[in-house]
Amino acid sequence: VTADAPPLRLASSHTIGEYLLPGWLSRFKATAPGVTPELVIVNSHEAVHRVRTNAADIGFVEGRADDRGLATLLLDRDEIVAVTVSEHRWSRRRAIPTALLTTERYLTRERGSGIRDIAESELTLTG
Repeated sequence: VTADAPPLRLASSHTIGEYLLPGWLSRFKATAPGVTPELVIVNSHEAVHRVRTNAADIGFVEGRADDRGLATLLLDRDEIVAVTVSEHRWSRRRAIPTALLTTERYLTRERGSGIRDIAESELTLTG
């Protein structure tokens, strides 16, 4: 890689960009010191959009991306966990059926968030 090589433009969702990519990029820089990564942290929909429009070379998102026309690679799996205050009637449960979650109000991420898309999809499937 030459000194005038273009940067590696990355677009990442918030969770990956804030918690996983710092370590990944540190290890990457050790093996490819001539490559300069440029990272923008956005929601999942925007990360995919940036790859589609050639504003980013690689995107990192949680969940199911609209991947038509894109090459994708599953890097890992994760789980979403519901949390409650200790006084909540579910606080002593080890597991909560998804269908039961639909009976409660919950806080979620902004539209375009991969985590929100996953949660809404699962809750819709169970009614």
